[in-house]
Amino acid sequence: MRIIFALLAILYTVQPAFAADQRESYVTIERDTLYAIADRADIYGDHAMWIAIWEANKDVLQSPHAVPSGVTLRIPRDLSMLEILNYRQRAENYKREDNDDNF
Repeated sequence: MRIIFALLAILYTVQPAFAADQRESYVTIERDTLYAIADRADIYGDHAMWIAIWEANKDVLQSPHAVPSGVTLRIPRDLSMLEILNYRQRAENYKREDNDDNF
């Protein structure tokens, strides 16, 4: 039952990620975080999706915790509901000190 509610929540809260006018890239500014970028209405409107941005940009970011300014990040758009659910679950379970080696 919990999974059904989680899927319904995703359908209603992540809808902006599928809109045609959403960004496919983002240029970072000073003090940006992946968490804050993912939470922007023109990106995903969901802070938990920071992991999607991190995984798409490992080639330009050394760490998910250090986002230098002036970097152009790719924003993944064609995500399945299963991928979105996976990213949100991983974000919920994430603890920085335990998972730094996994990212």
